[in-house]
Amino acid sequence: MVCKNCTGMLVLWAFSNGKCEKCGVDVVTSHIPCDKVCDSCSEQYEICKQCGEEKEDESATKLRIERYFNKLRGLLCCNTDEAEAAESGCYLFDESILETEKQYFIDCMYNNLSPYKALLFLTLDK
Repeated sequence: MVCKNCTGMLVLWAFSNGKCEKCGVDVVTSHIPCDKVCDSCSEQYEICKQCGEEKEDESATKLRIERYFNKLRGLLCCNTDEAEAAESGCYLFDESILETEKQYFIDCMYNNLSPYKALLFLTLDK
């Protein structure tokens, strides 16, 4: 199993080897960095074979998405007063952008892009 954070991770294509952090068996991969755990331990313990982190459960994922979207809402001009908007800068989108571009923002979150940068890159793309 590979977690959402490791999916699409940039790697160097070359054979590498290491030891499974759980059982100590040799792990050989076709990329660097080498996986941290073997396939059988990844399935047995429900952890990512690349980073060794536990699988995020559904409620934790929902909470993480909710927090990210709350931060996005705080950066929209429609949710700030004029003085704060002039001082800190904000984005001229209204809240409908959060629904129409929902998958874009979720992808940004999983790629560890800050809400500020996610909105910035969205404005550059439009």
